Amino acid sequence: MTGVKLANGQPVELSGDAPISQLDVYGKGMYRAQRNGTLLGINILTAKPAFRVTTGADLHESTLKTGDMLIVQAEGKLLGVKIPASLR
Repeated sequence: MTGVKLANGQPVELSGDAPISQLDVYGKGMYRAQRNGTLLGINILTAKPAFRVTTGADLHESTLKTGDMLIVQAEGKLLGVKIPASLR
């Protein structure tokens, strides 16, 4: 996935290691659920991954941000992930 810096129009690569199942953006974080059973939290200002969580699921639904927690829907289960301060 490629983003664009608004300041100068430079492309920014926001990559993972598998196809995307679900993508959500909250604050400074992009949350990329992948088809290999992982969720990446990527800082959209730096394009660097801030965390990786194993969900064990191939398909994901929309996430929900509540306070400093991210609720992930992953094939019949809900997972809670604390959002790092760098993504808030």
